[in-house]
Amino acid sequence: MELVTAIKRIFLALCTFAVPSLKAQQTLKVDLSIRATDDRMGRSMMIAPCFYFSNPIEAYEPFGEPSSPLRTANIKIPDNFGRYKDTAYGYLYYGGATNTFSTGYLLFLIGNNRHLEVPHPIWVDRNNNLDFTDDGAPDTAIYYRRFLDITIPGTHPGQGAYISRLSRFPVDSFFSYKNMINTFYGSAKGKKRFADANHSFREQRLNILAADVHIAGTSDSFRIGLKDVNCNGYYHEPGIDQILIGRYGSPFVSDQAQTIETDGSVQLDWELNRYVADRISSDGLHLYLTKLKQGSFEQTLHAGKKLPRFRYRTAALIQRKESIRRLRGKPLYIFIWNSNKAQFL
Repeated sequence: MELVTAIKRIFLALCTFAVPSLKAQQTLKVDLSIRATDDRMGRSMMIAPCFYFSNPIEAYEPFGEPSSPLRTANIKIPDNFGRYKDTAYGYLYYGGATNTFSTGYLLFLIGNNRHLEVPHPIWVDRNNNLDFTDDGAPDTAIYYRRFLDITIPGTHPGQGAYISRLSRFPVDSFFSYKNMINTFYGSAKGKKRFADANHSFREQRLNILAADVHIAGTSDSFRIGLKDVNCNGYYHEPGIDQILIGRYGSPFVSDQAQTIETDGSVQLDWELNRYVADRISSDGLHLYLTKLKQGSFEQTLHAGKKLPRFRYRTAALIQRKESIRRLRGKPLYIFIWNSNKAQFL
C-alpha cells in the first residue's frame, strides 16, 4: 500500500511539472500593426522578371518553348510613359489577381529600367484591369535605395494589404543563379525579350502582420503574427493562412507556424503557457488571444528531461510502427517539429 501511495505522489509531481497551474483565464484584443518577417525572408530568391516593352504584351507563362505563341493583350499605358527610355514590363505575384490574362499576377511597367543612376518610375496595375490610367501616381525607385515596397490593397471588402518588396540583384554576386535565370527567361518565354537578371527585380513577400505582446501582471511576453500564405489580402483562411508565435521583437521561425483550423482558431504554446487565438479579422489587423487556465502541452519539451516513449514509422518505407527502444545503443538523430497533424509518429 505504501508503494502505491509513493507512485501516486511521483505521478502527481510529474503532472504538476508538465502542466503548470496558470493564472485566471485572460482574453485580450491584439492589434497587429507590425509588418514582420520570418527566417525565410532573407533566403528568398524569387524573381520578378522584366521584359522590353511593346504593345501588345505577352502573358506571363512559367513554361514554354522559344517563340511559341502566347496570349497577348493591348494595355492602356499611363500618361507620359512614352517620354521614358528603356521601358519594360513585368509581373508581381499576387494571389488576389483574378484577371484571366495573368491569374495570380499583377502587371507592372517601368521607365528608365537600365539607367540605374536616375529615378525609374514603376506603375502597378493594382486593380488588375490592364489599364494604367486609373491606378494613380507611380511608385518611384531611385538607384541609391536598397529596396522599394509596393503596397497592393485588397480589391474586396474585408481584405487587407499585401506588400511586395523589390530590389535589384547585386551585380557582383549570385553569378550562377543569374546565369540560370538569363538562360531560362531568355529562351523559353515566347517572343518577348528578357531584360536580363541584373535589370529585373528580386521579389520578397511581406505577408506577415504582427504585434509584440506583454500580458499585464505576468512575465508573459512574445511576438504573435498572422501570415497571408497565398498573398491574396485575406489573413484568415482556414487550412491556408497561419499563425506564428516567437520571441518578443524578433523575426519568426517559419517552421513553427501553425495553420488556422476550420473553426477559425489556433492553440499556441509559449514558455509553458497555452493560448487560443481566435476571432481573427480577415484584414489581419487584430485577433483575440485567450490564455488558458490549464491544458496539456502538445508542442513543449522540457530541457534536461527525457523524451517520453513513442513509436515511429520511417518516411521511406511503409511498415508497422516500431518502438524507439529498439534503437537503444545506436547513433540516432531525432528531429521534432510542432505539427498537430503528424501522422507518422
